[in-house]
Amino acid sequence: MKRLAQGLFPVGRHVVKWDGTDADGRQMASGVYVIRLAVRSSDTTRKVVLLR
Repeated sequence: MKRLAQGLFPVGRHVVKWDGTDADGRQMASGVYVIRLAVRSSDTTRKVVLLR
């Protein structure tokens, strides 16, 4: 699992970019991946597609 962002963010819209690598810096294959957003006591999951 790779953590893309952590910490406190001010109220508002934020963008986090993923460079398509895993936690060890290796390139990930094209495919469908699941991302998770955890905010206080709430978790949201979404699917993202990586195309190479």
